[in-house]
Amino acid sequence: MDNGSVGYGKPPDHSRFRKGVSGNPKGRPKRKKDLATITDKVLGEKVVVTENGRRRSITKLELIIRQLTNKAAQGNMPAVKILQGLLQNHAEMLNAEQSVTRDTPLTLATIDNILSGNVICLGRPKS
Repeated sequence: MDNGSVGYGKPPDHSRFRKGVSGNPKGRPKRKKDLATITDKVLGEKVVVTENGRRRSITKLELIIRQLTNKAAQGNMPAVKILQGLLQNHAEMLNAEQSVTRDTPLTLATIDNILSGNVICLGRPKS
C-alpha cells in the first residue's frame, strides 16, 4: 500500500484480514470419487471373523481372497478360473514392475501342479 493510505478498496492495515477467517470460506469443491477410489475404500474396510474359535479383524479384500481360495481348493471350477485370472494378473504386474523379487514366484504352472496333486508340500505339513 502507499504509506498506509485508506479509502475505497483500501481498508486500514490493522483490520484488513480477520484472524481465523479464510478468504475462501467454501473452499475448493470436492471432486467426485472414481470407481478405483471407492473400491479401495470398501475393500480396505475391516470386518470381524471367527477363525479357529478366535475373533480376528481382517480387510474385506483378504476375506474375499481367503473364501475364493478355499472354494478353489475344494474343486469349485468357477472359483479356480477366477483365482487363476487373479494370479495371472498379479504375475503380469510383478513382471512389469521388475522391482519385486520372490524366492519362488507363484505361476500358472505352479497352480496347475497344485490342482493336479503334483505338489509334495506347500508350507508346513500337518502333524
